[in-house]
Amino acid sequence: TYNTYLGVNAGYDSDTDTTQNVAVGYSALENNESGDYQVAVGFQALHQGTTGTSANTAVGWRALKGSTGGFGNVAIGYDTLSTAGALGDYNVAVGYQALKTYYNSQYAIGIGYQAGYANRDEYSVLIGHKAAYGAYGVGTSNVYIGDQVAYKSTTASKNVAIGFKAAYDITIGADNVIIGNLAAENITEGEDNIILGTSAADNLTTGDNNIYIGNAIDASSATV
Repeated sequence: TYNTYLGVNAGYDSDTDTTQNVAVGYSALENNESGDYQVAVGFQALHQGTTGTSANTAVGWRALKGSTGGFGNVAIGYDTLSTAGALGDYNVAVGYQALKTYYNSQYAIGIGYQAGYANRDEYSVLIGHKAAYGAYGVGTSNVYIGDQVAYKSTTASKNVAIGFKAAYDITIGADNVIIGNLAAENITEGEDNIILGTSAADNLTTGDNNIYIGNAIDASSATV
């Protein structure tokens, strides 16, 4: 009841007991079995919202298309949050293919072109062009801001990286603070490092408990 559907197959095959949904566009909110209070605008937006999807907002081509049980997600942009069978809750994705493969992640924010594209971080903030683009790992509690920052992040957790390609190669590191363009760009794993400055410690690949402050300052070796 109180649903509004506009477009070919918009709201098609949705249960009649769903309420207060808005669907605009070809096949938007199709197959909605039990979801309420949702907004789907765009070609196949929220297309597979079968069971348990409620209070979601999807605006864009196939935005939130694959969500089958998510709650409270916001997807704005082409192909955002669109993984098939996804069950994640309370995620925000803004930008072309932002958080595309989030799957069961929750409380993640991805803003920017392909921000968090293949990344499944939770409780994280990923902002920038291909920020934390990732490789299907699940990290947690990260803050990544910048163009291609933490680009290869998989299961890295509790890190802060800010700057162009800062921590670019990081995969499984934790509890690091890396700030500066190209800062620690080659580090793949490490814990409890503080690295501040443009190209600071850019020769470091692995290491723990280091402090490097200054532009272009090098680590004493690649593995300290």
